[in-house]
Amino acid sequence: MISWFVLLMECRALSGCRAFRWWLAIGVLGTVAAALLAGPARTPAAPLEKPPTGAASPAAPASDKPAVPAASAAPADPASVGMKADILASAARLFRDAVEQKELHGAVLLIARRGTIVMHEAIGERDRAGQRPMTLDTVFHVASNTKPIVAAAALKLAEEGRLDLDADVGQYLPEFARDAYRGVTVRRLLSHTSGLRIPTVFVEPLTKAGDPGVPEGGPTLRSETARFAAIAPEAAPGTSYAYNNPGYNIVGAVLEAITGQPIDQLLADRFYKPLGMVDSVHADRPGIVERRAAVENRKDGVWTRTYQPGDPPKYAFVRSSGG
Repeated sequence: MISWFVLLMECRALSGCRAFRWWLAIGVLGTVAAALLAGPARTPAAPLEKPPTGAASPAAPASDKPAVPAASAAPADPASVGMKADILASAARLFRDAVEQKELHGAVLLIARRGTIVMHEAIGERDRAGQRPMTLDTVFHVASNTKPIVAAAALKLAEEGRLDLDADVGQYLPEFARDAYRGVTVRRLLSHTSGLRIPTVFVEPLTKAGDPGVPEGGPTLRSETARFAAIAPEAAPGTSYAYNNPGYNIVGAVLEAITGQPIDQLLADRFYKPLGMVDSVHADRPGIVERRAAVENRKDGVWTRTYQPGDPPKYAFVRSSGG
C-alpha cells in the first residue's frame, strides 16, 4: 500500500469530499493505484508480531529514483498497460459531476501501472474565493493521512529493535509511567484501542513559553503531549475502539524520544526523501504554499473555509495526529 501513501502524500488526491458517489470513485481509483503501482501481487504478510529483541530489518537499496513515475509526460493509452479507458473515464466522471453539483471544489487524479501514467487530470478549483483553477501540481492538506505514515515509522523502529510495540508508553515517556497508564501500549495507541477518550487534539488552551515544563522556545509536541498524562483512560486498554487524535500525538512523542528527531524530520528522512516525495512537507514553505489548495468543510450544505494558503499554522509545532 506504500504506493497509495505516495499518492496521498504527494497530494494527487482530493480535498473536501463528502458524497458517497465520489467516495466510491476514491475506492476505484485508490484501489487501482495501490494495486497496480505496487506491481505483481505479493503473498499476504503474517499478522504483526513483536519483533525479537535486537532484530533489525535489512537496509533498503539506495536509489535516487522516485517511487512514482514522473508526471511530466502526457498520459499513455490505458490499453498499452492492460487497462480499460472506459472504466477509468467513468470513475473520473464521478469527480466532474461532483464538482458541477458543488459537492466538492476540485481534485487531481493520477493513475499509473507498471511505471506508466494512464490518467493525470486536474478538475475544478483549488481556491474558490481566489478563482484559481486546480492544476496538476496543486498541493493538498494531508490531514489525518499523516497517521499511517507515523504508524509506518513506528513499525520501522520496531523492526530495528528500537521500539517495543507491546511496551507501556511510560517506558519511553516518563510522565506516563503511572498506574492509570498501565496497559496503554504503543500498539494500542496505534490501533485506537488505548481507552483514551480525550476529545481535543491537545489540552486547551495550549501552554506558552515560560509556563512550567515548557521549553524556552515555546511548546513542542513532547511538552503538550505530556499534559495528557494527567487524564486517565476512560475505558480499560485493549477492550474497545475509539478514534483518538491524542493517542497518535503520544506515539509521535515516543518516536521523537527514541530518535531524537522532530516528527516531521523523522518522516522526511524515513520516507519522503528516499521515495522522492519532494512535495511532502508538514509546514508551508516557498514553492509549496503558492500551489496549495484552500481547505473548506461542508456541513448542512454550507461550506466553511478553515485554511487559506499563507495562513499562519494553528500550532507552532508539527503534530503527529495530522497536519
